[in-house]
This record gives sequence, structure tokens and C-alpha cells, in this order.
Amino acid sequence: MNVDRYSGKGIGRRELLRRSAAALALAPVSGWPRPIRATRVLTVYLGGGISHLDTFDPKLAAPSQHRGPYGTIPTRTPGVRFADPMARLARCSGLFALCRSQVTGTDQHETAAQWMLTGRYGDMRGGDHPAIGSLIARVLGPIGSAAGNVAVPRAHAFTWELGGPAWLGREYDSVGAAPDDLGPAADSDLDRYGRGALGRQALAARRLLERGARFVLLNQGGWDAHADLARHYDMALPALDRSIAALLQDLHASGLLDETLVVMAGDFGRAPRINSHGGRDHWAHAASMLIAGAGVRGGQVIGATDAAGAGVTERPIRPAEIAATIYHALGIEPRSLVRGPDGGQRVLLPQGDPIHELWG
Repeated sequence: MNVDRYSGKGIGRRELLRRSAAALALAPVSGWPRPIRATRVLTVYLGGGISHLDTFDPKLAAPSQHRGPYGTIPTRTPGVRFADPMARLARCSGLFALCRSQVTGTDQHETAAQWMLTGRYGDMRGGDHPAIGSLIARVLGPIGSAAGNVAVPRAHAFTWELGGPAWLGREYDSVGAAPDDLGPAADSDLDRYGRGALGRQALAARRLLERGARFVLLNQGGWDAHADLARHYDMALPALDRSIAALLQDLHASGLLDETLVVMAGDFGRAPRINSHGGRDHWAHAASMLIAGAGVRGGQVIGATDAAGAGVTERPIRPAEIAATIYHALGIEPRSLVRGPDGGQRVLLPQGDPIHELWG
């Protein structure tokens, strides 16, 4: 009998044929070398669009009408400073690469989320291209008996109708999971991650990865601060900082970060100028993202923005490149062909190259 290399359990003939069919769904066409060592992916999706200027790319020398409510603090990465609510992530900046040059190219939530979750520009209503998690579940299948594509929680701000399986069919849709679904969490974990929604969800994502989930989408939305940014961010940023720092540190300590690619990004950035309501409006031209694990060289900065944080001046990174990076880390060639339930084959990702500097 064939044996699953993760679970150690026997595999029946039907399951073996299913896995073989999934493997044959990829017909290599790109010629890129197979990379790294990832077996899992965690995408932390900051729905609504977090402000890069008030987190990972602060501009204290900008004009007063552009500066946000926070000062800056040094990170473990020489010469790099974060906004001061991001203290825990600043202390563990050696675990991740900071990309300060995300360019979504649209300031519409639904369109941006569709592009970020699929790597492909699609209909604003969604549903025309499968989500990255759905395609990974189709191509690689599950790890043992764990779900192949999981979302925590199932719905996310502005994009409940997006991030689905499209033409792959409902079999490859994400499985919704809530922290309570996984049983009681240790008090010591809750103390470190935080006992609010963000902390509990981040802890649930870690536990799902430990149980063998292939792709986890951690939805941490609510960043659309058009008004009263300081009041909202004063509560939300420390919770995000605490939960994601604990998550990265735990994955690192257990060794699971070596085989898990972690990507934290949102719809887009926020406008450099503070508006009359004390908030920042949508901004398609610049944003920041964090990428960690799977051999990614931590403590580096990729890309840069101008003095106001309004535009990218070095190494723009677009959604197709983010998707290509995820596939590449898993050993999937982005130009491969994927067979759908109807027997037809489609290119996984027609454009976009991996961010090779991550492993430089």
C-alpha cells in the first residue's frame, strides 16, 4: 500500500489516482528552476487597505498635513524605522523581508482584493478567476487529512464574494474556520497573541498550519480609515503588531517557518495627505507588505517610496508578482497549465515573475 509521507497513513487507490491527476494538472512551460522548500502558505490579508505611512514606511520629514499621529522606533534592521505602535514587529524584523513598493494599480476595494487574491485583474464583481488558495489546493492537494484551503474567518471586509474557486468548482472553495472550531487554546498563547478577535484568529491560523493546512487566508480587515484614523489605529495597530509578531516567532521557534511562506498585504496603501476628517483615503500607488519564511532572507528591505510616500521609486511590486512568488515558493511553475473539471486547461498565471530578491 502507498503511504502518505505526512500522516504516515495508507492511501487507497482512489485517493492515489486523485493525487496523480492533480500532479498531472501542471504542465511545465516556464523553464524557471524549482525553488526553495515551502509546503504551506499563510496569507494575512489586511482588507480595507492599511496605511503604509502609519506602520512600515513612516515619513516624519513630510509636511505637517501629511504626517500621521505616530512617532517612529528603530527596528532590528539597521537604518529601518517603523511607526511606534509596531514595536513587537520592529523587534523581530530579522524574521521577514519588508517590501515598501507594493503597487496595486486600483483604489477600488473589490477590484484590488480580486487582484491581490488571484494575481489576475478581473471583473470587479469577482468570480472570473480562481483564488490563489483554490489553485494551490487543486494543484498540490491537501497535506494528509487537513483541509487544503482554509479561511479564518470565512468572510472578509468588502470582499465576501471574492477569493473563490471560480471555474475550478466548489470542491476547491475555502473552508471557513473560527478559533472556537479548533478547541480551547492555551492561556499562555492567548496572553501572547491577545484575547481579542485579531489575536484569536492569528493563533487559529498557527494551529491550522500545525495541523497540516496547505493554504490559510487570515482575514484581518477593517483598515479603511477615511476618518478618525488615530482613534481607530490606536486600538487596531497594537493588536495587529502583537498577534503577527507572536505568530511569526512561534512559527520560527517550531521550525514551521522554514516550510511556510507568509505574506502580509492589503488592498492598497493610504493617501499621503490627511483629509479634513482626520483620515486617509485610498491610494493605489504605494503600500507596504511583509514576506517571511520558506528561505526568504529576513531583515532586508525591497523597494522604496518617495519622500512623501506617494509613489514608488524603486522596484515596484504588483499583484501578479506576489502570486508568482507564492507559486514559486511552493515549487509550482507560474506558467503551468491547470486542468479544470470540464477537462479544459488554463494557464495558472499569464504574467508576473517571482520576487527573486527575497531569496538573494
